[in-house]
Amino acid sequence: MTMSNKKVAVVLASDDRQAFALANVIIGLKKYNEALISRIFIYHDIRKETQDKLSRLWSDRIEFIHWPNISFLQELGRPVEGLDFSRYPHFIYAKFHIFDYLDRYDYVLWMDSDMLVR
Repeated sequence: MTMSNKKVAVVLASDDRQAFALANVIIGLKKYNEALISRIFIYHDIRKETQDKLSRLWSDRIEFIHWPNISFLQELGRPVEGLDFSRYPHFIYAKFHIFDYLDRYDYVLWMDSDMLVR
């Protein structure tokens, strides 16, 4: 099976503050890897207006998963002392959701929302 026959998902996470960087990642993925990428999952707490703009970049491949801080804390199941979300937002933990997609995709790739894709 060649790479073109493989199903590849990309998982990203962002809020409105990083939406511009997220757009750059999506543009790079589409420009340089359009035939390779099957789906882009974006864990987010992004305003609807910004989501709509991002969606237009690659509407048939992007899926938004609303994941505000409260959802993350509920997943933990209990309060955790010492987690400081002012420096590192909870979105860095969205990478653990890649395991949710391994049964449907041949490859699942986590990318930071500020990566330069070429």
